[in-house]
Amino acid sequence: MSLYPAPKIIDAPVWTSMPDEFRVVNTSPEWSAANKPGRQIDSFLERPSFDVDGNLWVTDIPYGRIFRISPAGEWALVTQYDGWPNGLKIHRDGSIFLADYKNGILRLDPQNGQEDTLYVAMTRGNSVWRLPLMAEGTVSKVGVFLQLSGGLSGPDGMALDQSGGLWVAHAGNGCVWGFTRTGEPTFRIKSATGMTTTNLAFGGLENSELFITESDTGNILRTQVGVGGQPMFSHLD
Repeated sequence: MSLYPAPKIIDAPVWTSMPDEFRVVNTSPEWSAANKPGRQIDSFLERPSFDVDGNLWVTDIPYGRIFRISPAGEWALVTQYDGWPNGLKIHRDGSIFLADYKNGILRLDPQNGQEDTLYVAMTRGNSVWRLPLMAEGTVSKVGVFLQLSGGLSGPDGMALDQSGGLWVAHAGNGCVWGFTRTGEPTFRIKSATGMTTTNLAFGGLENSELFITESDTGNILRTQVGVGGQPMFSHLD
């Protein structure tokens, strides 16, 4: 007998898809040797984040590209460089910081969140760890917060909602899980197109829509979840 009721199923349709002009054809980049061996990769989208104007920013890891997507779903290539950008965060002053596999932490000029707990996705171990942060910056009582099952990969990008609930993109199951702050599964958002749902960001109407990167297809999924996300940056006074 299950300890929890069955999670509610929500479908996630495609909101916008990478235009053909940006898809790199007939190429197996260096990044794919370790991550998608033997496969030709036209893109691999990650780390969606919104700016103050409502634009959605995403990274394309294997080709070192940063894209900006307008509220109308129109794509623009902001920059391309020699790197593998994975994480992307927008500071409250508009600065953009990148976590790059090759180059470490980078700062991007877009013009030419303090929390008490850190959640870490252990992708290969199919789990999410919870690391309480102490005042001096150390961690205490590290433990497994979620143990997931199934899929060809594991948890990847995550986001918190306003109630402290955790939303987890599962990179091998084609879905995003929604959990309460105590780890109870309440939602399962299913991708309409592919299995590699790598990351997510709250945005849209009342900051209560999830925008999900489906990396294998180059699609951005969009769905209403009925709860607002915690802002990733604050407006300047």
